[in-house]
Amino acid sequence: MAFVHYTVKKIVHGLGAIKEAANEVKNLKGSKAFIVTDPGLAKIGVQKPLEEALTAGIEWKLYAEAQLEPSMDSIQHCTDEAKAFGADVIIGFGGGSALDTTKAASVLLSNEGPIDKYFGINLVPNPSLPC
Repeated sequence: MAFVHYTVKKIVHGLGAIKEAANEVKNLKGSKAFIVTDPGLAKIGVQKPLEEALTAGIEWKLYAEAQLEPSMDSIQHCTDEAKAFGADVIIGFGGGSALDTTKAASVLLSNEGPIDKYFGINLVPNPSLPC
């Protein structure tokens, strides 16, 4: 039996890597980044270095409402906020819930919802917004 594994094209990591965030957004042809995190992380300011890095030419907005157990409604709310901002890149910052919300919202930003239309394999017709 053959297995195929798809993963992200690029991972930037290491000491000080967050300083490259603006360049990475620009490499994705973005200029308006929507940062998705959860309220707990935002409260302690873990995302502040990312915000500072993005001030080098990238307009950004923080969405600190990712739920610990994302629901279809919370994913739609995140999507609606990203659309209203005019995001052309979406950044998940934090743990699994923020990342799950980010990935689902990126699908809905370029495909009509609701998100449960895309539960399964090969169901998403258009490429997601860059993450």
